[in-house]
Amino acid sequence: NQNNQNNNQNNNHNHNNNNIDNESEENGNLTTETESQKVAPKNYASSECGAQIITANPEAKDGSSILKSHQDQYMLNLCSVRKWFVIQLCEEIQITHFEMANFEHFAANFKDISLYCGIEAPTRTWLFLGNFTASNTRSIHKFTVENTTWCRFIKVNLYTHYGEQKYCPVSVFRVFGLNSIDQFKNEMSKRARLKVKNVLPKNEKKNEDVNSGNQVDGTNENVNCNLNNCNNSSNNHNHHSNSNNPNDHGTNSNNHNHNHNNNSNNNHNNN
Repeated sequence: NQNNQNNNQNNNHNHNNNNIDNESEENGNLTTETESQKVAPKNYASSECGAQIITANPEAKDGSSILKSHQDQYMLNLCSVRKWFVIQLCEEIQITHFEMANFEHFAANFKDISLYCGIEAPTRTWLFLGNFTASNTRSIHKFTVENTTWCRFIKVNLYTHYGEQKYCPVSVFRVFGLNSIDQFKNEMSKRARLKVKNVLPKNEKKNEDVNSGNQVDGTNENVNCNLNNCNNSSNNHNHHSNSNNPNDHGTNSNNHNHNHNNNSNNNHNNN
C-alpha cells in the first residue's frame, strides 16, 4: 500500500510539473504575441501614408525615393550644387524628431543640415526648427527637434558634406511626431494624473485625522484607567490604615482583659 501511495504521489507531482510547463509555454506565447503587437511610431514622411515631394533643387534626381523604404533607391545630387527639398507630410503634426541616412558607398555623406516648418506651401515664411550635424557614417541619423509647433510642410537644406566625392545622395528621410489625436490623448492623461495627485493628499489627510483621533481616545482611556487604579489603591490604603489603628488594638485588648477578669471572678465565687 505504501508503494502504491508513493507512486501516486510521484504521478501527481509529474502531472503538476507538466501543467506548470504548459502554463509557462502559454505565457511565453502570449508574451511573444504581445511583443509582436507593439505598434511602431508612424513615419509622416512616407509615401505609403500620402506624403510627397513638393519641390526640390533642379539638379536633384529621383527625389521621391527618399520617401520609400527601399535602401537601393536614393535621391542623387551633385555635391557642388545647392541642395534642398520640400516635403508635404501626410498629416499636420508636431515634429518630435526626424531621421536621415545615406547607404551608398563611394559617395559623400551629408554633414550640416537645417530644418524649416510651414503650414502651407508655397510660402515665403518658414519657421526655423534648428540646425543639425550628422556624423560621417553610413547609418540612420536621428535628430531631435526641440522647437515643437504644428507643421504640414517641411523644408530641408543640405549645406556641407564629408569627403571630396562628386555625388551626395540621400537614401532615407523620415519624420515622426504627434498628430491632433495623440496630442488630445496626452492632454487627457495629464489631467487624469493631476486629478489623482489632488485626490490622494485628501484621503491621506483623512486617514491621519482618524488615526490621531484613535490615539487621543486611547490616551483618555489610559488616563481613566489610571484614575480608577488610583481610587482602588486609595481604598486599599484606607483599609490597611484602619486595620493598623492603634486605638482599635487598644480597645480589643481592653475588652479581652475585661472578659478575663469577669471569668476569674465567677470562678472565685463558685469556689
